[in-house]
Amino acid sequence: MTPPGRDRFGEPLSHAVEFPITAIPKDYGLTGYNIRAASDIPGARRPGGVGRQTYAEVGRALPRPPGVEVVVPAPASERGNMPTTIAVTGRAEERIAPELAAVSLSVGGSGAARDDVAARTGRAHERLLAEVRQLEASGSLDTWSAGQLRVWSYRPWNNEGKQLPVVHQASADVEVVFTDLDRLGAWVGEVATGDELAVGGIDWRLTDATRRRVQEAAQRAAVADAVAKAQVYASALGLGTPAPVELADHGMLSAQPMPAAPKAMMMRTAADLSGPPAPEFAPAELVIEASVDARFTADPA
Repeated sequence: MTPPGRDRFGEPLSHAVEFPITAIPKDYGLTGYNIRAASDIPGARRPGGVGRQTYAEVGRALPRPPGVEVVVPAPASERGNMPTTIAVTGRAEERIAPELAAVSLSVGGSGAARDDVAARTGRAHERLLAEVRQLEASGSLDTWSAGQLRVWSYRPWNNEGKQLPVVHQASADVEVVFTDLDRLGAWVGEVATGDELAVGGIDWRLTDATRRRVQEAAQRAAVADAVAKAQVYASALGLGTPAPVELADHGMLSAQPMPAAPKAMMMRTAADLSGPPAPEFAPAELVIEASVDARFTADPA
C-alpha cells in the first residue's frame, strides 16, 4: 500500500508537478530527478490533466541524490518574454614606468670575537649611512630608513654532527628610496663592493598620487571590458541592450573563497631584477591590473 503523501515509489508528493497522464511535454527536459511543485517554480506552467503525478511515476531514470532537486523551467514557448542573465568578468591593465626605486641593503659580519664583529659591522653601517645622507642632500632620494645594529651568537654544527665553537654575528638593514633613477645604478655599483654590505634587491614603485590615478584608469577599463563582453553575448543571442544588475571586485560575486592574492587590483613588474648589481639599471615597467565580475540582464530584442 502506498504511504499517505507519497507516490508508489515512496517519493513525496510535495515534489509533484501536474502533467497530463497521456502526454508529458518534451520541452520540460526531465532528468530523472524529482522536481519541485509547479507552484514553487517561477514561470512554470501547470498543464491540465486528469491526475497529479511525480516524475517517479511517469519515468524513473537515475536515483535522486539525497537533498537534490532539479527545477524544471517553463517550456520555451512560454519563456519568450523572460530576461536572460549574462555573467562576465572584465579585465584591464595599465603599464607605466616607475617613478621610485627602493633599494634594500644589509650590513653584516660574523666572527669568533663578539666585540670585533660588532665594531666592524658598526663602522660599515656608519659609512653607509654617511653616503645615504649625501644622497639625501643632493636631492636624489625620496625617503630612507635604517634599522638598529643587531648582534647575536650561535653554535653551528658540522656535517659530522659535531657542534662547533660559538660564532657571533651582527647585521643592520637599510632601505633607500631613489627619485633620481639615473643615479641609482652608479651608487649601487659603488656600495656593493664593500665586504660587509649586500644588496637585497630593488623594488620599483609609484608615488601615491600616480598609483591612485593609474588604479582608477585600470578599474574603469575593466568595467568597460565587462560591458563590452555582455553586449557581445547579448547580440549573439539576439537580445537587447544588457542592463547591469551587479558589479564587484573579482571573486566577490561567487560562493568560492577569495584567493590568497586578490586579483581585483594588483601591481607587478613586467621584468624582474636578476643577476649581480650592474653599473646601470633599466627600470622595470610596472603593470597595474584590475578585474571585476558583473551580471547583466537582457530582454528579447
